[in-house]
Amino acid sequence: MMMPMTSFRAFLGDVIPSASAARTVLPLALIAGIAISSVTSYVSDSGAIEELMFVIVFSILCSGKLFPKRSKKVVDDIGQQPTEKSEKSKEISDEQFFDSDLSGLAGKLVAAAKAGNLKMAASMMESLREEGKAPPASCYGALVSASARSGDIQGAERWVEEMLAQPDVGQPNVICFNMLISAFAKSGDVVRAESWLERMRAVGVQLDAMSFNAMIVACARAGDVERAEHWFRQLCEASITPNLVSHSSMLHACAKAGDMGKAEEWLKRTQDTGIEPNAICYNAVIHACTQSGNGERAMFWLDEMAARGVKPTVRSYGTIM
Repeated sequence: MMMPMTSFRAFLGDVIPSASAARTVLPLALIAGIAISSVTSYVSDSGAIEELMFVIVFSILCSGKLFPKRSKKVVDDIGQQPTEKSEKSKEISDEQFFDSDLSGLAGKLVAAAKAGNLKMAASMMESLREEGKAPPASCYGALVSASARSGDIQGAERWVEEMLAQPDVGQPNVICFNMLISAFAKSGDVVRAESWLERMRAVGVQLDAMSFNAMIVACARAGDVERAEHWFRQLCEASITPNLVSHSSMLHACAKAGDMGKAEEWLKRTQDTGIEPNAICYNAVIHACTQSGNGERAMFWLDEMAARGVKPTVRSYGTIM
């Protein structure tokens, strides 16, 4: 599908961040132009030539050789979330997991877990037990957090189970449960994520926005729009205001399912609530359009996001190619 020249120019403006980069790109683009001009006698369609130019320049830029690699985002497009840094840091800050005045072996355990050394942290937990000491809840919280971050979902689940089996230790808090639910959500295990959310309710821990958002993310990864909408309703019924993460996750559920109509409906709903969709939201809608085979509509949303002051990303253009 041919990209309009205006969109092509906007693309170059987005991906060439500096004058020094431009000095590198433009000579290459000139060389590409000379090469293309040599085949104009065989290709009469100027649109095809323009598209070929775009493909060559886009390929050069995506090779990663012209610009320094940027640090990888911690969160992917789904759930994202993210997304909202202030909310994310508030929801999973270390201070909510750990006691600042821990000392001795318990303090070393927490430090090891925070450093990602699960083997050492688990060994210290065993040493605490051997000494006849009851590990504080913060030690369990540290192990849940470290296990979830490392992708050891079964390990995180085991530590939460141990906490629940020992009432004298203290009940897992909302952060512990959310970390576990989010881990299952990211792995696409909707059943286990829902199971732990219901268990969280059963033990009297109040669900928050992150709890529901994790469930919407799980459904989004499975492409289950209906189930994602169920959890979005549950979020609203709990008198919690949906945030950008909630809406972007719903959009990704629609994109995963290739449901263009639903994606456009949810984008409008997001705007109607006063939340300004970001590039991640628009990219989800564009993806849903291309999945539905409607390239014209995908181009409409690409132009619309630019018109609303949202800068298209490489993913925005890559989706419609």
